[in-house]
Amino acid sequence: MQQSELQNLDFALCEVCGAYCTAYTVDSGSRIDFCVSCTSHGEIVRILESNRDYFTMQAAAAARLESIETRAVTLSGIDFRVNRSPKAVVLELTDDCDLTCSTCIAGSFSGAGNYKSLADLQEMMKFARAQSEASTSLMISGGEPTMHPDLEQVIESAYSLEFHSVILISNGKRLAEENGFARRLKRSFPDLEIFLQFDSMNPDVLTEIRGTDLSLLRASALHALAEAELFTTLVCVVTSGQSTREIGGVIEEFSVVPTVRGINLQPLRVSGRHDNDELGVDCAPSTGELLLELERQVQFVKSGDIIPHPGSPWTVSFGYWDRSNNFASLTEPVIREFDPGHSMPLFANPTFGGHDLFRVAVVTYLDRFCLRTSVTAVDPIFIVTKNLHLLPLDLYYMFGEPQGVRLAAPLRRAQ
Repeated sequence: MQQSELQNLDFALCEVCGAYCTAYTVDSGSRIDFCVSCTSHGEIVRILESNRDYFTMQAAAAARLESIETRAVTLSGIDFRVNRSPKAVVLELTDDCDLTCSTCIAGSFSGAGNYKSLADLQEMMKFARAQSEASTSLMISGGEPTMHPDLEQVIESAYSLEFHSVILISNGKRLAEENGFARRLKRSFPDLEIFLQFDSMNPDVLTEIRGTDLSLLRASALHALAEAELFTTLVCVVTSGQSTREIGGVIEEFSVVPTVRGINLQPLRVSGRHDNDELGVDCAPSTGELLLELERQVQFVKSGDIIPHPGSPWTVSFGYWDRSNNFASLTEPVIREFDPGHSMPLFANPTFGGHDLFRVAVVTYLDRFCLRTSVTAVDPIFIVTKNLHLLPLDLYYMFGEPQGVRLAAPLRRAQ
């Protein structure tokens, strides 16, 4: 690359050997490339963002975050600066799961065990709450958290600590199969929101993403959630191909379901069980590319409706629409209301003048192919560990805890 093309000096990992290297973004005209310079493997270039205009919006939003306080954390001998105040904290109750999804970020499976005690989980929540801000959400996860025998006591403890919102992330199996479970959750925790791992109702897409056809399970879980009137966000892993081409249909179909508050789109990343050997490293669209698809596929999504989140512009993009007013865009009014002081919730829909808000968010996690230390400094999604570490979620899945308790995912084999 010519020196005149260099922009935004950064640091990253060599995707082959894992070395800590200098890196930089390059404006290549219609797209933005990311170049990593490894002393052993030379210069490795990947497309960072195929939509140059959207990258410009992200950079402008990131420039306004220079005042965010950071702290130092050392993982696998690499020093990172990370956000001092997480916007969302993940609490893993267990590694056990009753499904074996091929794209699981945690690599969970049936029989994995590691059920944390209620006392440990309460201590972890107290630790996380003490280091969080008023707008921080708690995301209860696993493995599959509904398999934990103390799930309801965990949720009750979370509410007693006054997190901004409490979110239960589930594959929906227990919700679909246990009569009355969803209604009991609604009675006990009327404000609880379920993040249902959904992806699609197309059997072919589900088989590609999850390794099996889960369409009947998803339909049964959705029925139970709607009947119980439990707030729901559908979480859709997105790959390049059929899932991207069909995501607009999912949004249009479920945007009119009153209990569905929003849809989170997660471009597939190299983490957990998925190592990209089969699908390839370019298996998911960039955020800007995905937004252009939404503008083409969804009638109410217009250019500029979905923008970089003011508290996490590199990894979260979002938009709001008013269901009570023909899906008029409310993104800019909501930002004006909540952006001062970076108080904008990351996922939970804010209370906004009685409007019936519907949300679409794109959440992009880092992996070894796109890690940038400038992004980890403002990464908003953290995980709290049993050893009372509070770490960015994607760094945790790449490197483990500071003392190396958890094994990091293997690096790609050298060619």
